[in-house]
Amino acid sequence: MILLAAITLPLGITQGKEYAELEWPIDLLITAVWVAYAVVFFGTVALRRVKHIYVANWFFAAYIITIAVLHIFNNLSIRSRRPSPTASIRASSTRWCSGGTGTTRWVSS
Repeated sequence: MILLAAITLPLGITQGKEYAELEWPIDLLITAVWVAYAVVFFGTVALRRVKHIYVANWFFAAYIITIAVLHIFNNLSIRSRRPSPTASIRASSTRWCSGGTGTTRWVSS
């Protein structure tokens, strides 16, 4: 996955969207890895023997969910023949808000 990104990005093979540059096959690989990570994490939390959850685990759960939402909404695009005049404004607002939030959460985790 990292190798594919390292090859495609310098060659200019991108979607041209901020925080969602990679092409859809690579996005599917990222999604599969992230789902596997979420399943392992939440499965471990569900099968724990200790009743309480440590604070760090709440942060990891929030991190997993935030990055998943960021990835889904930034890569979600509906193509139409006549795009709305405000489509790019909505898209850039979504990317800025969720991208900034996701990046901040990733850096602070």
